Amino acid sequence: MFRFAIFISTHEMIELWNKEHDEIKLGLNQFADLTKEEFKKSYLGYKKTATTKPKQVSFNKSVAVNTTLDWRTKNAVSSIKN
Repeated sequence: MFRFAIFISTHEMIELWNKEHDEIKLGLNQFADLTKEEFKKSYLGYKKTATTKPKQVSFNKSVAVNTTLDWRTKNAVSSIKN
């Protein structure tokens, strides 16, 4: 019943938002039965693990760069996920 109450509250919030906004529509997802605190604790925040300094990287600025490169055609990026 606790999870269902959170889900109902989330659903009501989404319905209210969608009635008041035309430019962006919200929808239910796998997180709809989590409280904001539960979601934040589980899915947000950076946890630094390394204590070493980052490596210095330098770039050759004289090399021509293709500004219209589509990384999707190179299979360098994956499809959109949750």
